[in-house]
Amino acid sequence: AIYGRGARAIAEQAKAKVQDIKDLLVRFFKRFFKADKWLNSVKKMSVTKGYSFSPIKRVRHMFAHLFGLDSLVAATERRGPNASIQSIAADLGHVSAYLYHIHMLRVCRHWKLDEGSILKAGLTAFVHDAIKTDAPYEYLLVCAQVFQWCATTGAMEYYKKHWGMVFYVEIEVEIELAAHDEKHWKWDWFDGNVGDEKSGGLDYIIRKALLDQKEVYPALDVKAAYRKIMKVKENKELMAWLDENY
Repeated sequence: AIYGRGARAIAEQAKAKVQDIKDLLVRFFKRFFKADKWLNSVKKMSVTKGYSFSPIKRVRHMFAHLFGLDSLVAATERRGPNASIQSIAADLGHVSAYLYHIHMLRVCRHWKLDEGSILKAGLTAFVHDAIKTDAPYEYLLVCAQVFQWCATTGAMEYYKKHWGMVFYVEIEVEIELAAHDEKHWKWDWFDGNVGDEKSGGLDYIIRKALLDQKEVYPALDVKAAYRKIMKVKENKELMAWLDENY
């Protein structure tokens, strides 16, 4: 609804009666009346001024409605709020990626880790609000801990510092681990070896990803790779510092 989908389209997706969805939307926007007011103001601005903007004022221009066709005017009214809402996710992705690079460099230099080994992997893909990065075995746990901070607390602190924007609801992200693009394992934010096909502890998904990698690279010594990943835990001082800062 907040992206501008009508009652009929939502009813088809939810396999519900159109009137029931209409009644639900009336109750929803009556309860969240400030959101309703904002959505309508952005729809109007998109058509009258030809643009909308994100919470940090990044502008998206829209011109299709100038043709005067009702369908294009309606499309512009949908795109205005959509662009404003979606852009915050994209902007957060960029900020998170930027912070990850900066803070991994900080960690490397502070603890005299191999900068080249980590930074040459870096960010390998970026699509809207999804970030893909590689990490060498020996620094996988370090990268995971720093990355989750950059995409949540770090990003919120950055927005407050540079744009004065306060998040009243904390950012929520998902992190998946994979040996290749065919199969990803979702981290449930716990450290242990319990999990299922949907999500699991970090130890669990590391083991799963290594088994996946074994299928692609039969020569891989899974036990040796696992030991290499976990060896960083022996550095108690580093792990304590990471817990304090990230």
